[in-house]
Amino acid sequence: MAKAGSMHVVVVGSLVCLVSSVRAQVNCDKSQAGVVQAAIDPARPGDTITIVGRCRENVVIAENKNRLTLDGAGQSVLDGPDSTVDTITVHGRGTVIKGFTITGGLDGIRIEHGGHATVDENTIQQTRQFGIIVTEQGSATIVNNIIQNIPNIGIVLNGNSFANVGFYTVDAFSNPVVGPNVIRNNDRGILIERMGSARIVENDVSYNAKFGFKLDSMAQANIAHNTIDGNGQEGILVSRGSGGNLGQREGAGLFQLPNITTVPNGGYGVRCEVGGYLDGRLGSLNGALGASSADTGCINTFLLP
Repeated sequence: MAKAGSMHVVVVGSLVCLVSSVRAQVNCDKSQAGVVQAAIDPARPGDTITIVGRCRENVVIAENKNRLTLDGAGQSVLDGPDSTVDTITVHGRGTVIKGFTITGGLDGIRIEHGGHATVDENTIQQTRQFGIIVTEQGSATIVNNIIQNIPNIGIVLNGNSFANVGFYTVDAFSNPVVGPNVIRNNDRGILIERMGSARIVENDVSYNAKFGFKLDSMAQANIAHNTIDGNGQEGILVSRGSGGNLGQREGAGLFQLPNITTVPNGGYGVRCEVGGYLDGRLGSLNGALGASSADTGCINTFLLP
């Protein structure tokens, strides 16, 4: 069933028509497999699809499906039965994915080929590879999610892609409007590589088996006021021409504040190697091997606490 929402104007030749956006609902517990994709395929820009129940599907939001919202209402499951493809693949722009438990598939959510999505209030777990990957000039806003029990990496950014992680937007006073994520108990936390970039604020990136954050192969990130506890290796590792700004050298706004460790990580709190750079403030970052380490060839200009 569907009901009319906001109105859109469509011009066809000299004829002007009013076309309503649609709020549709599908119930996977009462429908055949494929019902979610069947609702996505005819959707128009601005439509919302509310999904009820446990859905065993791998779905694709195509390039021409802009401003589409998938709403799980905080209680629905999207479980990708085919582990060779992603549970949700996003090519459209302005996509919103909210309120689901997302499992299965190769990756939980893949945003690629210039697609953009806001990923909000989901639990992403038990995929085959990654929780969320943003790649091939994709972009994302990743807020209020729990990303856990991923056998590889919680969040990956690469291929000239960008994400805001932990905040929606910036207010009139240049402060972030936050939506912290919890990224815990994965093999690795967040990887940014191959010209990927991000602004990462206010998240809990802890108790991952290996690193909390890794910046590699010409990546760049601003990493401020995150809790980085108990990861098995480095809290933050910056390598091979990549750059990490750990807050800023002064200031009390969230973008300026340093990161926080209360339970030491297994390696260094932060480590730089193979021509990376670090700036900002060390804060309380710490690890079993020490607070920080910088190899020859790294540029380390951050301030001590």
